[in-house]
This record gives sequence, structure tokens and C-alpha cells, in this order.
Amino acid sequence: MDYIEDINNTIKPNYMQRKALKELRRYRDMGVNKALIVSATGFF
Repeated sequence: MDYIEDINNTIKPNYMQRKALKELRRYRDMGVNKALIVSATGFF
């Protein structure tokens, strides 16, 4: 099952978002039902 495509086919996650979604999928596949993602954006 590909959780990225299940979200919405019009949303294109960037590299870091894809990496986080892959990790979430890995945890779900291991049976983990809770996880925390910390995200931040900003300007230089």
C-alpha cells in the first residue's frame, strides 16, 4: 500500500515530506500506531 498516493494524487510532497511519509509507512508496517513528526518552515 502506498500511503503517499492515498492522500491525494494532486499533492506532490517534496523530498523531506516523502522521507517522513516513508518512515510513517515503515512504522505502520511494524504495527506501531503512534508517531510524532516535527515540521518547521522558515525564510533565510
